[in-house]
Amino acid sequence: MSKSSRPESGNTRGALFPSWNGIFTVGGVAAFGYVLLGIVAPALLYFPVGYPRTSNGEALLTFIADHRGWWLALQTLTLGPGFLAIPVFAAIFVALSPVEKGYAAVGSILAISCQILFVSFYPGTLGMLFLSDQYAAADPERRQHLVAAAEAVTAPLDAYNPLYETVFAVSVLILSLVMLRGVFSKWTAFLGIAAAASELVGVSLLSLIGMGYFWWWLVFAVWFLAVGWNLWHMRSASSVG
Repeated sequence: MSKSSRPESGNTRGALFPSWNGIFTVGGVAAFGYVLLGIVAPALLYFPVGYPRTSNGEALLTFIADHRGWWLALQTLTLGPGFLAIPVFAAIFVALSPVEKGYAAVGSILAISCQILFVSFYPGTLGMLFLSDQYAAADPERRQHLVAAAEAVTAPLDAYNPLYETVFAVSVLILSLVMLRGVFSKWTAFLGIAAAASELVGVSLLSLIGMGYFWWWLVFAVWFLAVGWNLWHMRSASSVG
């Protein structure tokens, strides 16, 4: 694609996508909704209470039983809004497709797959709630089996999380590199590159900082808001075009 045909301005973008106004509208709103419900709200719930991620099954079941409503709200807000991110990444692909279909598709598919897998954690967290209820009413022998069941549920979730986040960060990096070629603002692309780099550095220090590597989500939140802002303006340009 020549430089003259590469979409740069909002009006040019709108002219290219007159039939995609809906996905830009949904993507823009969903990006803001995801940051609010999936990042800000869980953080406000988590930090005043917190819970020891390295707890054994018995301690975790006891903790959940003592914080039943909090646990349900935290897990619902953390995992449920993943559905909101899916149309955002679909809209990113549509926006970037005139620039580079191949890498835009790879980045978007990886990101959407990660969100689907992330949401799939939710039944496991609800299962922990069920196990904690059973544990509170069980006799000592039954409790041993419930503790083993709880550890069997949490082990794959905790082990998989760094891998999931790394693949997700790679998808953000791919999309952000494509954004450098046009359509999205340059500063949005650089924010995405910074978010991906933050995750890769954080996960490499996982053994030292533990769950502290989650700070990369703050950088991601800023990038996602920028993406939503860009998509919303593409929607406005599409309406004009």
